[in-house]
Amino acid sequence: MKTQEYRSLVGIFLLMGIFRVDAYDFQSGGIYYEINGEEVTVTRESAFEPTYEGDVVIPSIVSYDGENYSVTSIGNWAFEGCANLKKLTLPESLITIGDYSFSGCKRLGEVIWSERIEVIGKYAFSGCISLQSIVIPASVKRINEGVFNGCTGLESVVMGDSVEYVGSSAFLNCTSLESVSPGDAVNYIGEGAFSSTSLESVMIPASVATIEANPFVGSLNLKEITVSEENLAYSSLDGVLYNKDRTTLCACPGGKSSIEIPLSVEHIGPSAFCACAGLLSVTIPPTVESIEASAFGYCKELTSVTIGKSVSRIGEYTFDRCDNLQDIYIYAELPPVIDANTFEDYEATLYVPAGSKSAYQKASYWSNFTNIMESPTGVESVDNNDMRVYAVGHTLYVEYVDEAYRVYTAMGQLVYAGDESTVLLPGAGLYIVCAGNRSQKVWVK
Repeated sequence: MKTQEYRSLVGIFLLMGIFRVDAYDFQSGGIYYEINGEEVTVTRESAFEPTYEGDVVIPSIVSYDGENYSVTSIGNWAFEGCANLKKLTLPESLITIGDYSFSGCKRLGEVIWSERIEVIGKYAFSGCISLQSIVIPASVKRINEGVFNGCTGLESVVMGDSVEYVGSSAFLNCTSLESVSPGDAVNYIGEGAFSSTSLESVMIPASVATIEANPFVGSLNLKEITVSEENLAYSSLDGVLYNKDRTTLCACPGGKSSIEIPLSVEHIGPSAFCACAGLLSVTIPPTVESIEASAFGYCKELTSVTIGKSVSRIGEYTFDRCDNLQDIYIYAELPPVIDANTFEDYEATLYVPAGSKSAYQKASYWSNFTNIMESPTGVESVDNNDMRVYAVGHTLYVEYVDEAYRVYTAMGQLVYAGDESTVLLPGAGLYIVCAGNRSQKVWVK
């Protein structure tokens, strides 16, 4: 941050009472302290200029005016913006690291931790781009909001077995982070905690009880999320994160290019597919009732989406920045409730069930679509069966069939016989898929 910008920002903080210009009581060994009873807090000389540089060793005990004081905390903003601070040794007496205390120390490459630290404040090490590895001391119970946000050089993190809480954005934009080992005590993972990292796989331990909206958004190398079988709240299937009974799809890894959503799913969670850059098409099964906010936001290669007949609510920003979305197939006869910003724009072709075009043309925000077409038949079941058939473009997908099947045109011409899960059809029109005593129709545009 430029000096003038820094001073302007600090001036605002001064007016808000966040810290004062003369914030210390005494100085010892080049380190500034504020007295709190029999203890002291490390602070800075001036609110306007960085105070510390090079290698800094903070002692456990300091003397002033004939009294000894224990160093138990580092104050908010104490080392903030000290761009030339390179190495930090924390005292064994230290218990608390304040908010933003080392934020923006861009040359800080090594931290020697105290084994007594219990609290690491919000954004304490944010923007420390030279940190490469972190071992969180066993004494720490909470990794608060944004603690290591923007530490772009950070490659590995090991959490102590006492860490129970990983706050929102804790490791956001740690773009080099390839390895993280959550401790066995973690029970809460906040929104965006591991977003935009280089993680390839993540293991959710048995202790985790709460995971907020997809904490892995934008981690494009992530191929697999696994969950301990002993976890009571969550499960995984094919590398995708679900709640325990798989009625809610919580998070799809950003590195996946395709997914088969199981029929157990009733809800697509917030940001569940957000920034899945390789996702080209998705089919939401007829069991799904709601799609939460930002579920498919920033899926920039998504060209086609099929939405099942049971969906009644689609949240805000669900398809935000889906720049290549061309075709939306929806099988709900009554238009689901949407918001003005559910879709980035309304240029895609919207295919609705036969007889439903007028309802969509009158419905709030659906009416913004300029090209609404009725599918002559949509996908309908001829017999009551669990076979799942759908088409994306001219590719037919046949699922939950364990035997050879046949595909006919509406005129009765056989176009395929076999057991492949996908079939390239010769053109548009109505097709009938038969497997044993089961059959299903599908309309291909």
